[in-house]
Amino acid sequence: MNRFIEFVRLIRGIVKIQKIYGELLPDGEAEARKLFTRFGFEIKENESGRKQVFAKPEWLKIVPLKGIEEIEIKKIVEDWVCLKRVQKFRYGL
Repeated sequence: MNRFIEFVRLIRGIVKIQKIYGELLPDGEAEARKLFTRFGFEIKENESGRKQVFAKPEWLKIVPLKGIEEIEIKKIVEDWVCLKRVQKFRYGL
């Protein structure tokens, strides 16, 4: 989320961003609510009764993360490719 907020701040002068929004799914709502509000999002119910997460770019805030290792997407992809190769070799797929 911090990376996303940094990206939004970076492109804000290039692209006009008025509001960032999405739908909050009912599974794990309490945890999601805690996460999103921590980063500056607000949550409200829309006309259809679904919960919507939204924020203006200026509301967003970087949250310092302690004890959490940041993993690069490149590393995740490399690990996934390696796992697929092992499965292919092991099971003859």
